[in-house]
Amino acid sequence: MTPMEDSSQQLNGRRAMLAMISFAFLGMGFARAWVALLFANPAIALPGPFAFPTPHMVFDLGYVLLAIAMVFIARKVVPLGEHAWPAWTALALMVAASACYLLSVFPMAGAPVGALALASAVLGGAGFVLFSLLNAEAYATLSTLRMVLCLSLAYVLGSLVAFFGNGMAPLQLAVLVLLLPVIAVACIRVAFTESDPALRPRLPFPKFSYPYKLYLLLALYSFAYGLRQSQLVEGTGRGSTYATMIVMAVVFASALFFGNRIRLTKVSMAPMLFMICGFLLIPAQNLLGDVASSFLISISYTLMHVFVLVLLCSMARKSGVPAAALVAPLYCMQLLSLTGEGAAEALALSGLSVVVQSTTTAIAVAVIIGINTVLLLSERKWDSHWSVELDEESLAEASREEERLANRCSELTALYGLSAREDEILRLLARRKTMASIAADLYIAEGTMKAHVRHIYEKMAINSRKELYALLGID
Repeated sequence: MTPMEDSSQQLNGRRAMLAMISFAFLGMGFARAWVALLFANPAIALPGPFAFPTPHMVFDLGYVLLAIAMVFIARKVVPLGEHAWPAWTALALMVAASACYLLSVFPMAGAPVGALALASAVLGGAGFVLFSLLNAEAYATLSTLRMVLCLSLAYVLGSLVAFFGNGMAPLQLAVLVLLLPVIAVACIRVAFTESDPALRPRLPFPKFSYPYKLYLLLALYSFAYGLRQSQLVEGTGRGSTYATMIVMAVVFASALFFGNRIRLTKVSMAPMLFMICGFLLIPAQNLLGDVASSFLISISYTLMHVFVLVLLCSMARKSGVPAAALVAPLYCMQLLSLTGEGAAEALALSGLSVVVQSTTTAIAVAVIIGINTVLLLSERKWDSHWSVELDEESLAEASREEERLANRCSELTALYGLSAREDEILRLLARRKTMASIAADLYIAEGTMKAHVRHIYEKMAINSRKELYALLGID
């Protein structure tokens, strides 16, 4: 292949990647812009009884409380995307939070400003986590590469909208914060209609156990981040427009231009490196300033959150478990960030010297880094029940194979007239699952499972798993 032909092929590949991005899957960007404008970096600060906890911490509390509630009721209400009420509830909560925000920052005579401000933060946190769970279910229907492209671009879009929103006049800002939730929820509803029905979770969904090691990994990150959050320079926290826009723009560009080279086994190490570098710079802050350290710590937290979210959505897609059920515990990890903030505040009020406080924090963070290093280096298979490993293939190669196999299953289902249950079993067989494990996942007897497989083979005029793999194009 000549250099010109190679360059043309790469250009066509990038165009194909860009074609994977649907505007409907960028709804998270509008929701994140809404959070930034009202709570993370508010265009107009909320009045009321806010010193400690801050408005953002109260927002996080509402966020965590609903996430915890979702963990306990998940099996009864998921998949959320199959019902209309979650989207309407998320919209109502977010619009109500916007209304309370506007009434508190532009109060009328006699208005209970403090109560309105508190209500805005709590309602906003609850509405945003419900929206985020819906978003996760929509993203779980995408291949890994497409998910990374859409998610990173949504973060960049959110940062840009928040940036311009902060420069608006009060009336324009009021209209924007009321419209953003409407646009975000409308995007999610369209995203569900655009997604492949065969990749959406079905009822009853398989039995599952939670991948606790992934949650532990992010919990430790969250606590370490919370310890340092109050000391981060302005504009570098996890809600920062600038830090988020920079890191997610790099993620988007990396996936777009180097998707054929990037491997998840390597990507999983990046947050750890940023975290270690960020905390190593802490002793040098008097010399270098604390901007570099703050940016690196924030980048680390953002990247790890995105990495775990992508991995959980990938697990959901491959297993048929609704993504909301897997992602809800992930959002509960924000409680550890709040705990870290509280621990840092208690340490600051303890009367201990600055040196003792710094040493205590450094020891706690060193222990956390050590545990996380062990988790990342020793685990490629995050949970034996899931049998989900970090792909050795590049991000682009793994995503192409996922999409090819899904399309091939759809073709075979249509060609041979398979039923909905037979199509579901075909897709699980294509993932090389045993009949016993599929029967357990689908709550059916092994005899029933064997009967379904026999019917599939009869319709396809084949006699073995080897012949089935040949039809699927699996080696």
